[in-house]
Amino acid sequence: AKRPRDGRPPMPLAAFVRAQVASLAAAELPFVSEAHAARRAWRDLDRELAVRLHPNPAALKASVAQGTAFLRAAIAGLVLDDGKRAELDAMYRALVADEALGLMAPVFGVVTRLIGIDAADAQHMYLFLALRDLISAAKRLGLVGPMAGLKMQTELSPCLDEAFERYRDRPTSDSHQTFPLGDILHSCHNDLFRKLFLS
Repeated sequence: AKRPRDGRPPMPLAAFVRAQVASLAAAELPFVSEAHAARRAWRDLDRELAVRLHPNPAALKASVAQGTAFLRAAIAGLVLDDGKRAELDAMYRALVADEALGLMAPVFGVVTRLIGIDAADAQHMYLFLALRDLISAAKRLGLVGPMAGLKMQTELSPCLDEAFERYRDRPTSDSHQTFPLGDILHSCHNDLFRKLFLS
């Protein structure tokens, strides 16, 4: 990213991360919540989120990569009773048969339910992972050092609580964007001559 002539970024990193976390909470936390509660079939949630992410191919591709990797790790690494194992196996068969994409939010909701994490903790964990990933990306881009990134993560953790309280346990019909600039920038990733990250 090119900086203006005065050397300052167009938006402070902390403000950008805070806005991205809030937007992710508004857009994807309802899918984590509904998948965790098993109010609707996982495949239906996966399809609905895919439609919402379709205008942003980079976000769709990243969510598929994260969700399928998370599901494979859960299948390989978790000790579950036969019924829960069968549910994960059925999800994986749906991915192999191209009946679902395996987007991260619904997969995360189902897996956390199956391993006994309560809904509130699962939603909060999802936001924590998003914050951690954003700061990790900033470190890889050289925008912040490792120690400054750790400090930033600690300083921004109250924004997780705010986003969680505001968007927890909402239905998917309430899913929306709160930071369209971030979504627009993200959707341009495929147009770059050199890709910054795979996801």
